Amino acid sequence: MLALQRHREILNILAAEGQIRVPDLATRFEVTEETIRRDLASLEAQGGLVRTHGGALPSEKDSMHEQPYWKRELFMAKEKRAIARRAVENVAPGETIMIDGSSSALCAARELPDLDVTVLTHSLQVAWTLADREHVNIVGIGGRLSRFSLSFIGSKTVNDLREYHANTLFFSCRGISLDWGLSDANEEQAILRGQMLTNSEKSICLADHSKFNVTALRHVADFADIDALITDDQVDDAVLKELRDKHVDIDVVRPGKSY
Repeated sequence: MLALQRHREILNILAAEGQIRVPDLATRFEVTEETIRRDLASLEAQGGLVRTHGGALPSEKDSMHEQPYWKRELFMAKEKRAIARRAVENVAPGETIMIDGSSSALCAARELPDLDVTVLTHSLQVAWTLADREHVNIVGIGGRLSRFSLSFIGSKTVNDLREYHANTLFFSCRGISLDWGLSDANEEQAILRGQMLTNSEKSICLADHSKFNVTALRHVADFADIDALITDDQVDDAVLKELRDKHVDIDVVRPGKSY
């Protein structure tokens, strides 16, 4: 494949998946990681993307916007499902659970047993997913609808959230960086997740390996602000060690294993 063809395909992958990693692209195109780094440098010079440590994100203009929910749902689906299954294992009757509008947290809603729990959510998809669970009490948080995420966002959503308290929060983010912490591509979603963290006793971040070594536009939280992180077994061991050195409680799942 010529470099120009590879560049076009890289941009197509980035548009579909929202972020890309050098090792994944090297494997996909059967070239060296150094070749991919040169490709990304060329594309960045043309304004097509922004390089990150280990990969790339859409250009700053594009990174202000969310990826459509249907694209996010398809990306890393196997990993997200395994992470979600582990996340809901310890949900107990009587709890109040907050679930954000991320595709990872939506997987947690799908795996949630039909227990006597209350679920707080700003996500239409989460509410719809749980609508047929006889014992789950659903409380919707309103606001301005984002058609990209099919969830409510904005100042009204943040203000309404201030009135609620949750035992456990299931949420995700766009990027996880050892230096920058947790970040998001959309400023309103970042602010909303910050409020969710404030109003929850325990916060659990659900993040597949593609989220690591990525720094997105808006800071969401430091590692000290979360209680646990569940990810898959493709995260580099050195990164996991550094996070554990920062006292992050990490649970690593294997997508091929039944939970």
